[in-house]
Amino acid sequence: MQIASLMPIAEATTVWQLYSRCSSAFVQIFLKHANARGQQSDHCLTDFLVHADNEGRIRMENALTGKFICFNKRQRLAIRVSV
Repeated sequence: MQIASLMPIAEATTVWQLYSRCSSAFVQIFLKHANARGQQSDHCLTDFLVHADNEGRIRMENALTGKFICFNKRQRLAIRVSV
């Protein structure tokens, strides 16, 4: 039993759309900026691949462009090309 609990869990990838209650819209990556003005039907802009690792961290990558979404020092959404 103890050996099974020590084995690492494999990575999982899911697709999310982030909804902002403040703006009543979805978070999107448009050109070089992230904003909360997306529509639910804009899957190219609003779909994010969520990569989870063994340590509980997640990375959110835009499904179309491959760019990552993160927070900057001011706690605002920022775009990164690579992590």
